[in-house]
Amino acid sequence: MAGERGAAKVRQAAAPATTGSGPAGRAEVPKRPAGFPTVPDAFTTAMLFWNPVALHHFARPPRRAPARRGTGPARLEENPWLMTYRLGVDIGGTFTDFALFNEGGHEIAVYKRLTTPADPSVAVVEGTASLLARENVPMAEVDSIAHGTTLVTNSIIERRGAKTGMLVTAGFRDILDMGFEQRYDLFDLRLTWPDPLVPRRRRREVRERVGHDGGVVEPLDLAGAREAVRDLVDSAGIEALAICFLHSYANPAHEALAGDLVRDEFPELHVSRSAEVFGNMREYERWTTATM
Repeated sequence: MAGERGAAKVRQAAAPATTGSGPAGRAEVPKRPAGFPTVPDAFTTAMLFWNPVALHHFARPPRRAPARRGTGPARLEENPWLMTYRLGVDIGGTFTDFALFNEGGHEIAVYKRLTTPADPSVAVVEGTASLLARENVPMAEVDSIAHGTTLVTNSIIERRGAKTGMLVTAGFRDILDMGFEQRYDLFDLRLTWPDPLVPRRRRREVRERVGHDGGVVEPLDLAGAREAVRDLVDSAGIEALAICFLHSYANPAHEALAGDLVRDEFPELHVSRSAEVFGNMREYERWTTATM
């Protein structure tokens, strides 16, 4: 009913009114409250009639930009809440962007500087110091910092990550190639998919099996796992290893055993266990996440 009452008011305001002060039959538009814009045409009137949300937006007075307020100890004593700031940092492949939001004055100051690929934190620290100095804001007044980056995404797309190997349950070496077994274009006969992050030549099978209920169907072959990792290190020169066993979300014991073995005997390798990284059902999603 609130929306209907609001629409009725607009119809009444938009309809021409006849007064006795002018020539007979002369229509005059009644005055609108201050801050209420004139309805330009019948289309806008109809839009407001059928959309109470648009009515609220259209009828409200225009918002004025807040006056810029000073900073300093006196301002802090006046109202400490108005002196809090939030800082957002986005590290990109080329630039690192900063946004400093004043919660009291509702103002945003932005800053940009080159990313330091060797150590991205250098750009973050130096850029933050430069922005705060420019805006005359002490670091103590920054209440929170939000951080995001596209560096990992860029690394995956450009395939610049560590050379990764993979241990999988025997018989499931090709899961990364099969994927969902779905085509995103049914009629493209030349359709190709991006190559998996771990090519087939760097995947090794290990005899083990856990059921969907978490029960052990076949114990883990630790000797076979040791031999497979040794082969990947010697022949493929891997720097990282993803351990991905079937149904490990229900029982990660075999992945944990293999991970302990690799960490003890191949300490130079970075190890990711699929159940630890993304402990959800469905092997393609879990294994792909682990390889990243």
